[in-house]
Amino acid sequence: MKPYFKGFEINGKIRTQPWTTSERDENEKYHDFRSYPALVSEVLEDYKIWDHHDSVKRFYELIEWINSENSSFESNDCAFKGPSENNQREKFNKKLVCSGRLMLFFRSLELNLSIESEEFAARSEKTPTDYSANLLFEWLVNRSLQLIGPLDSEAIWTCLALEIYTAFYTNAPVREDKKFGHQVSYEFWAWGDDEQETMQNLGIAVETLSRCLRILSGEVPQALRSLQAGNTS
Repeated sequence: MKPYFKGFEINGKIRTQPWTTSERDENEKYHDFRSYPALVSEVLEDYKIWDHHDSVKRFYELIEWINSENSSFESNDCAFKGPSENNQREKFNKKLVCSGRLMLFFRSLELNLSIESEEFAARSEKTPTDYSANLLFEWLVNRSLQLIGPLDSEAIWTCLALEIYTAFYTNAPVREDKKFGHQVSYEFWAWGDDEQETMQNLGIAVETLSRCLRILSGEVPQALRSLQAGNTS
């Protein structure tokens, strides 16, 4: 299935990175997986009850890699809903569906910031869509869509989509009014006629996302150099 771009998330508030607890559930807390990678398999509540499946174990491995020194990224949040009744049988003719998301950003925090941040901060009335993503962030989204399609071309019962969220990077090494930027959410779905098939197809989506992000991570330095050269020419 082809990936698609959902656009900018417009219904929520500007997210803070790092966040503390979730507004949805105060028991959901932010964890620094860069410093404590062993926590990945312990604290992802949505996934833990399903981690007897190999696909969830591979998702844990992906999170660990994203937050390792070998990656250009850092993860922010993830969610998962296990196999449940599929209410879109007319589109995807399987009994069950599972879905989840993975949110991430560039590890070098300044790479996530909008050039319109200062102007946005000065406004008396603000909505999350009032400032645009920078060119590198646009590259990240567009290049992701380019990669996922071919990587997932033979998968029938999976789907991936991207959505951009606004964020305030508390620890970015700039002035307070320059700390507004973005994060990207990779959302995924998998279908099957029973739990085993559904979770096996989830594994295909996880593998596709893992391959995509590893390619992107390696391309970030060159993409940044190209954009900087274009901006100065």
